[in-house]
Amino acid sequence: MTSGDVSRYADEAMFLAQYVPAKPEVTVVDMTYNPLRVMAAVWRGYQGEFVTADDITQAMAIDFAKDCLKSKIAAPLEWCQIALLIRGVSRDFTHQIVRQRTATFVQESMRFAVKENSAAEIPIPWSISRLSENDDMLERWL
Repeated sequence: MTSGDVSRYADEAMFLAQYVPAKPEVTVVDMTYNPLRVMAAVWRGYQGEFVTADDITQAMAIDFAKDCLKSKIAAPLEWCQIALLIRGVSRDFTHQIVRQRTATFVQESMRFAVKENSAAEIPIPWSISRLSENDDMLERWL
């Protein structure tokens, strides 16, 4: 299917899908700077001392790391965020990761992304990929 076919046969919102690399690639897009100090500042708020991350020393941050394991209060952990761009993973992986309720996800839409060579992007199961090149099972899979 070419890009012309996309506009001729499909919804106008459709677009050509992104290239999927052979191996997964993870890129940190953005993240909380000095997350341990941020969490320690929030932790101090539970003790009635309201400070910013800049007010927290390295020693205070380490003390927080030791103390937080003694409590069931998880809110300080929620103050830290990381934005990752993950490419080259299978659709079943993305379906499992989006089930997590502790994060926000955006994934390429299967309704609007048109794959030109989708068969080449289907991952080979590890049980088959480790077989020799002339193995009948590998030939049938390919």
